[in-house]
Amino acid sequence: MTYHRIFTLVHHYILALYDTITCKKSVVSVGDLFMQRSSAAFVQFILSSRYLDIRSYIEKEDYSFSVQKMLAKYKYGDRYGKDYRHNIMSKHFANLIDSFIKNGYDKKSIIEVDKEGTLTDGTHRVAMAIYCQHWDLHAKIVRRKSKYPHNIDYYYNLGVKTDLLEIINNQTKEIQGILIENGVTFGCLIYHIEESTKNNLLSDLNNLCEIKRIEKFSLPKGTATSMFATSNVPIIGYYILFTLIDPEYKYKNTELVSSRSNKIELLLRKRYSSKAKIIILNNCIKGKETFDELQGYFVK
Repeated sequence: MTYHRIFTLVHHYILALYDTITCKKSVVSVGDLFMQRSSAAFVQFILSSRYLDIRSYIEKEDYSFSVQKMLAKYKYGDRYGKDYRHNIMSKHFANLIDSFIKNGYDKKSIIEVDKEGTLTDGTHRVAMAIYCQHWDLHAKIVRRKSKYPHNIDYYYNLGVKTDLLEIINNQTKEIQGILIENGVTFGCLIYHIEESTKNNLLSDLNNLCEIKRIEKFSLPKGTATSMFATSNVPIIGYYILFTLIDPEYKYKNTELVSSRSNKIELLLRKRYSSKAKIIILNNCIKGKETFDELQGYFVK
């Protein structure tokens, strides 16, 4: 065993020990890991590449995991087959897919997320969860910051071909569309609002984030939800699904939350304090829960 290999193993075990001592437990949403965010584009591409191989494995009975294989060849070069043994990784990947299909999500299988909400371990598991539309996962939040690249320049430096990058990028956009369709994203509730005020508020909100979908809801008199106490009058409002390029995630009170979404809420409340009720949901778990709860009240 070379000195370099020994040093790598020692460094790995020291980090693992540090993470074990300092990590916090939480439940995180696939949306918080995958929606648009400049600091996680690299990880999103990895997840999309895993998703492509999962689709081929399940839907086409293609067991080659060709996308993972091609990216590994670019990454390892002459070391491919030595440091990275595709046959072993493919076997582990196949076992994971088969187990997930047969037994569903295993809560004991813990993914790893850094303090800023970037996935650092568990790309195969998260990709499988996306495929099965299982949106919330058990995680440990490590104290240190991920060293993953903040964009996809890494792939270009490796020389990955344009057509492969385009396929992965298109898959990323498709997955993000699936998340929005299922409400697995940030959300904002506005109600007790006049039409002219609503239009101004939506314009301001769209300047601060990227609105993806707007649903009007109507809660009859006497209706109660987790977000609304029982009311003696009907409540008519709007549920807005949006994304953030820089959500600025932080671990707070056992949750991964977006401090950027909190800032947006403060800005809007300050401007519309006497004109509208505004509630911004600061992670995708809350967004999904609220979206599901309001499903029966959306106005067609």
